[in-house]
Amino acid sequence: DALLVKALNFYKRIPKSANWKVYESQELVAKLYSQRIALLNPSLTIGYSKFKNTVINGGSLKPYISTRISDLDYSDLLLNDWAIYHFHLGTTINHRGFIARTNELLFALADETNLSMFLIDIQPHRGGFSRQEFIAIIENNWPSIIKKHSLNGVSGLSTGQISDEDLHKLRKTGVNVLQQTPNGQVIIPMGGGISTAGTSINVRMDADRILTALEDLQTEISNDQNKFDAYFMKKHSLNWHQLEIRLVKDGENYFIIEINTSKILFNLNLKL
Repeated sequence: DALLVKALNFYKRIPKSANWKVYESQELVAKLYSQRIALLNPSLTIGYSKFKNTVINGGSLKPYISTRISDLDYSDLLLNDWAIYHFHLGTTINHRGFIARTNELLFALADETNLSMFLIDIQPHRGGFSRQEFIAIIENNWPSIIKKHSLNGVSGLSTGQISDEDLHKLRKTGVNVLQQTPNGQVIIPMGGGISTAGTSINVRMDADRILTALEDLQTEISNDQNKFDAYFMKKHSLNWHQLEIRLVKDGENYFIIEINTSKILFNLNLKL
């Protein structure tokens, strides 16, 4: 259970390599392509261009994420809460295979189902991870995303909106906060939320789903002992007690196989 949660958390933190469709917010476009004033220094603009080309052309995005990816116990609170990734925008790769770290970060949403990446804004590292302005930018540019997470019939929060600093403190204690958008919609955490341990609630639910499916499958195989015994005795002269039935991974695919004969019993649709 613990290893599965760590694995799911690891995969969650790296958007897959694919030919993404890229959508830039109006606010980001104004910073990148303004003809009147340079809102970003030239190296950031170059780094952004390289990142965007990598996204569109199916390159690996691992070099652009936090170097803490190797820490399997690390939880990205922004990702767990709002499903927002952050990427560094350096122009060179260091000896560890990561893009040079930058003070300013690119914040983005990634819809893996439709291979759509929504580039929200470039902001300084400090304060960027709890910047509620991102919610307003998402609503302004892609209202359908906000709509999917809005609470029907709720027109506002009686407590009002908290500060970015308070949001940061509440996240660190594992408290999930409803957000009120500028247009008055109240939304639940877009990333599924944070557990009291700081881990992703979605990851916990995915782990439970996978473990339940495997336990059900194990029960099904055990209950069909006579069927398997008859098949393997006829085909391979092996009885039930000689069988070694295991879960194995081949590339991106998972199978239940009998080890001695390499017979595939089940092809599993496990997505990690």
